[in-house]
Amino acid sequence: MIKSKKIKIAKKSYILKAQSYRAMFLFEEVTGKPISDLKTLQDQITYIYCVLKSSNDFEYDLEQFFDLLENDDSVIAEFAKLNPEKKK
Repeated sequence: MIKSKKIKIAKKSYILKAQSYRAMFLFEEVTGKPISDLKTLQDQITYIYCVLKSSNDFEYDLEQFFDLLENDDSVIAEFAKLNPEKKK
């Protein structure tokens, strides 16, 4: 089962999923990189955008999403809670 939760962005609720094949495919389409190359902060935020876009009627484009994060970056923290890094 894929972990998910509802979050609010600009006063509207969206589903945020931990993982999604659609989001992975969209990330590769948007960036032109394989999902295995997801390393930079820009890549990580772009992936979160792809998660939102692939699971919702998310009306923002990538640049607008970056602008939204300037005012409220809580979506990044919420996504991190769904995807905790494994400790070695």
